[in-house]
Amino acid sequence: MVNLEKMTLKCLLRNSVENFPHRPALSRVDGTPITYEEFDQKVQALSQFMHKQGIVAGDRVAILSENKPNWGVAYFAITTMGAVAVPILPDFHSNEVHHIIRHADCKGLFVSERLYDKVAEGEFDALQMIIFIDDFSLIPPQTKKEKLREVVREGSKEFIKLKETALRMAGRLKAEVQEDDLASIIYTSGTTGHSKGVM
Repeated sequence: MVNLEKMTLKCLLRNSVENFPHRPALSRVDGTPITYEEFDQKVQALSQFMHKQGIVAGDRVAILSENKPNWGVAYFAITTMGAVAVPILPDFHSNEVHHIIRHADCKGLFVSERLYDKVAEGEFDALQMIIFIDDFSLIPPQTKKEKLREVVREGSKEFIKLKETALRMAGRLKAEVQEDDLASIIYTSGTTGHSKGVM
């Protein structure tokens, strides 16, 4: 049994894995569920992958995607390594998306193929990593939408190799997340100007 005296997302996930490893954690409607054990493996692999891309505790990482199981994997990978998740509403205009990424000083971005157009033309000084959320492949900066499929196909192969390495190294990423650490910045819809970030 995990000690739940410390109420962090990392501890809650650990508790679920230890107590319910084979129960469903996430699924698409009528899809094959991901168990808590599989979910935890994906979260650890993705945290290792982000760490290799230079993301560390305290860095902000945006998520611009529709609802899907990988959204949850990305959110937990970000927060359990001590980084800060910055979810962005998919219906925000690209100008608002650009403002949020810049204002939060995001170092990383998870984006779905459908929403990639909203960031493809943007210039973001702090952004070091863009990851295609559908399969967690790395997208080189300034990649145009028409080249995305080719980049994703090559990037998937690289992520599989890194995932295998990360699973072997699981547990070596020792960002000890504290209860009062910032986990997420949620941006409002900004009815009277730009969105405001709520910690």
